[in-house]
Amino acid sequence: MGHKGKITAYPHEFILIGIILSIIFWLLESAMHAYVFEDHDLFTELLYPNIHEAWMRIVIVFLFIGFGAYSEIIMKKRRAAERALAESEGKYRQIIETSEEGIWVIDASNRTAFANNRMAEMLGVAPEEIVGRPFFDFMDQEAVKSAQAYIERRHRGIKEQHDFRFLRKDGTELWAIVSTAPITGPDGEYSGALGMITDITERKLAEEALKQRIEELERFRKATINREFRLKELKDKVLELEGRMGKLTKRV
Repeated sequence: MGHKGKITAYPHEFILIGIILSIIFWLLESAMHAYVFEDHDLFTELLYPNIHEAWMRIVIVFLFIGFGAYSEIIMKKRRAAERALAESEGKYRQIIETSEEGIWVIDASNRTAFANNRMAEMLGVAPEEIVGRPFFDFMDQEAVKSAQAYIERRHRGIKEQHDFRFLRKDGTELWAIVSTAPITGPDGEYSGALGMITDITERKLAEEALKQRIEELERFRKATINREFRLKELKDKVLELEGRMGKLTKRV
């Protein structure tokens, strides 16, 4: 049976077509000899044609049936290939849609050709909201300049991995590792790019928090050193004053 949305194929349909065409041919040939050439009556032409006519009809009948059988074999192979392709596409689509990584495909005009559910989720949009939109819609002006430089490298056939900062729909930052490669057509011309996107926002926030903490500790260390240095200066001045006071006391 055919797949949903396709014309239903009946078992051995092409062989049946060959047999039907053979019967029609036999009837037409018999009728022509009976009524046009007037060799014999129709009943005789149907069941008892002369030997030469019979052999010709038999050969043509076998040709019809043989062609039907051959067509049946070809169509069975084609349907098997279509089923295998559909199953393969289904498996790949399932892998893509259940992937923990975002998958983002842009075309030659930098518009989104495909994005899986995970990619849409990371950007805070519905899957249908992202398809057809410019790639640059999800970044600020500073990031657009960087993205244009990266896309230029895709045009030159360069594959690479780098960190990148996107903007979610709500305006918050999405930091990601982008593994990207160019897509080329049959003629080798650039037709777009494929990106595998891994969300590293939490890691980036943790790194930024750690950086700020280190900077705070460094400022505290410097402040502590300055404080100790000033305390030492103050202590030296106190000792100096005590020495002067001792000398004055002796004179008195």
